[in-house]
Amino acid sequence: KMLLSSSSFLLPTTIASRRKKGRNNSSKRNEVKCFSYASHSSSFSPFKCPTCAKPLTKHSMALRCPNEHSIDIAREGFAHLLTTRTVTGDTREMVQSRKQFLDSKTFDFLFEEKLKREVLEAVSRCLESEEKEENADDEKSNGIKSSNSEKSEKTQHHPEDGNANSGFKVGPRRKKLEAKKRARAEQALEMKNNKRKEEEEAEEVVFVTIADIGCGDGYWLEKISRWLVFGENDEVVSLRERARKRNVRFRFIGIDASKEAVRVAAKRMMITTTANEDERILEEKVNGAEFFFAVADANDVPMEDDSVDISLSVFAPRNGKEIERTMKEKGTFLVVSPSPLHLQELRSNEAKERGVICLNIEDNKSERVEKQLKELTSLAPIESSSRSYSNSSSEIIERAVPMSSQDVQLLLKMGASGFHQTDASLNAARNYWISNNTVAKTSASASAERGGGEGVGVHEEPPHRKVTLSFHVRAFSKQK
Repeated sequence: KMLLSSSSFLLPTTIASRRKKGRNNSSKRNEVKCFSYASHSSSFSPFKCPTCAKPLTKHSMALRCPNEHSIDIAREGFAHLLTTRTVTGDTREMVQSRKQFLDSKTFDFLFEEKLKREVLEAVSRCLESEEKEENADDEKSNGIKSSNSEKSEKTQHHPEDGNANSGFKVGPRRKKLEAKKRARAEQALEMKNNKRKEEEEAEEVVFVTIADIGCGDGYWLEKISRWLVFGENDEVVSLRERARKRNVRFRFIGIDASKEAVRVAAKRMMITTTANEDERILEEKVNGAEFFFAVADANDVPMEDDSVDISLSVFAPRNGKEIERTMKEKGTFLVVSPSPLHLQELRSNEAKERGVICLNIEDNKSERVEKQLKELTSLAPIESSSRSYSNSSSEIIERAVPMSSQDVQLLLKMGASGFHQTDASLNAARNYWISNNTVAKTSASASAERGGGEGVGVHEEPPHRKVTLSFHVRAFSKQK
């Protein structure tokens, strides 16, 4: 399996995976090659020093600021920028449960039905802004050239007009030679200017920065980056072509308070080298994409002001002030949060009586979040023509999905309810879910005996009961 990319923090060297002594495994897949795709910015870091707030730059496997504060870069490619121990983030068990559950692709309908479209529109707005700025610069440059050309035309001496003071005219042969000379000079000047322009364009790489604040295990950042870099549908191919013409590349940043979560997220972005030529070609298609990860607090994001084009908050706590501070003007903030109907089967009175622990979700959470952002920040809802509503920035994406008792346990352990789970509550959830499935099985068997249709076989697993997955998706833009 080939993963998308490595963190830009890591050196472009081959790092042999650490294996226990005596293990005989010479597979090339045991070597992880870590690339820094944008060589022109190999010392770049999007983070600032947690001690003095000065910009950090990469030096070998460490980040340093002008005041000589140094932070080591972990082997997986992330930096630990959390200065307080009061913020710990998700536990290892919660992170592993989330990874296992999300890797089953149960939540992928959210990305396919909504998140993909929102990211596409957000990146398209970034490119439109870049195109407008470039066109304005071209018009300004053309105006200056036109003005200089007019001045030059007025002051230029043309030999074919003769020398008024010399008293004689230049002959046809001399005119022809002078015309050829001017043509060669103009051609050489044009070639020189074109070469200089190409060099300047090669140096002036523009990045669309996408930051997932509260990235967790990096699942959603990986989905988005894979799609933007490798997606093959017409819309994203056209988007990449527009970006290529403008020398625009993608920069992905993941921040989370959990060290274990950031470690897993950074590992997701590593490329495993193989001898497969097709996979190598696929690796080369990553046109300068950069990845950065850090352990940090969402309430004190260690990033510069006005440095992010698109911010994500997917099932994560958010600080509107910090999002606003780090976001560029007219940037996009995408918020995904559970709706009151989310996991309603696990929050029913019956489930609570049986000992299932699943935190409640306030009925007006979407409206409260939107109201807070409006009152405390300059973030305003984005109205999209693709939405079927007009008075709200929120859209609900919902689906009922069959789940086993193991799926239910993972679901309860991976989110905010995971902090409150005990062995007893997880066993209660398992028994509650199995008993409900058994009821469904018994009902189906009884129906079959009455001639109501085919029932469930005696040795077959009972049908899985469905769980409601329901999410609010909101988009905001930073205004002046």
